[in-house]
Amino acid sequence: LEGHSGAVTSVSWSSDGRRIVSSSLDGSVRIWDSDTYQSIGSPIYSGHMADRVHAAAFSPDGHLVVSAGSQPNLRLWDVEDTIRDPLSSNCPPIWNISYTSDGRSV
Repeated sequence: LEGHSGAVTSVSWSSDGRRIVSSSLDGSVRIWDSDTYQSIGSPIYSGHMADRVHAAAFSPDGHLVVSAGSQPNLRLWDVEDTIRDPLSSNCPPIWNISYTSDGRSV
């Protein structure tokens, strides 16, 4: 997976195995094709204020990605590159993240 300009901090597969999401210390989240390992679209720049993303994960249905970094918030993304409002604030840095199997909680 070549494309991040900083160290890769997490890699996670979609539930159907067709896509991979990666996060990086360069402040981006990227989505990849799992067959070709080519980046799909442009990198998603995180909105995490410290420009470091520690973790990212797909929702069970594959339509959303959640990312976490050293700033006190989680970011939710539509895989079509639409940022949503932060999910939480005033929490310590988050180093790992995942969805519950039903997709209702992070």
